[in-house]
Amino acid sequence: MIEIEGLPEGWKAVAYRRPIKGEQYLHQAIIWKAFINEGYPCLIVEKIKPRRIVLEEISKEEYHRLFNDERCSDIYNMRGSYWREVKETEEPKLSLSVDECKEAMRKLETFNVTDLSVKICRFLKDK
Repeated sequence: MIEIEGLPEGWKAVAYRRPIKGEQYLHQAIIWKAFINEGYPCLIVEKIKPRRIVLEEISKEEYHRLFNDERCSDIYNMRGSYWREVKETEEPKLSLSVDECKEAMRKLETFNVTDLSVKICRFLKDK
């Protein structure tokens, strides 16, 4: 990304042209929103979107295993719960409590969703 003097933090340059209605542009060190198609070229800017982080709850044992791995820097201990960052290429896993599973089971029985309810039943037998 090119550093542009006078561009406020959290913004990036997109183009240098005439702003189209609705676009934001930098003019005299102030960011403006074009309410009409402007007649003079300006630096078109966009707000930088914050990075999204997805966390997955993990067991204490998994946390300690990852903690001892020097290459792992994406694990967190927050108020006694252990978490790891799910990379964008990974599919996040759903974690439900036993009570949440029981509630889901009751709702699934109403709709006669048997194969999913069988999986939940097997899981709940151990709890």
